[in-house]
Amino acid sequence: MKKISNWSLLGYIIGIVFALFSSIRYFLLYPDLDRALVYVGIGLIVCGLAWLYNKQLQQSISIEAINDYLAEGGKK
Repeated sequence: MKKISNWSLLGYIIGIVFALFSSIRYFLLYPDLDRALVYVGIGLIVCGLAWLYNKQLQQSISIEAINDYLAEGGKK
């Protein structure tokens, strides 16, 4: 299993907390469905961006490892 970067983990936490608090505020305290959907959607978008950042980071690490392998002549 690949390691999750610290920035991605922070993005997941921020997105989930934002969506959770927004859903509590706009579903329970002040029932406003429009704002609830928008702010929960923003939280999910933050989580999605964190996931994309982690995927891009893992791909760049893989490409760099392949580059190093090929620079050594393919021998290990």
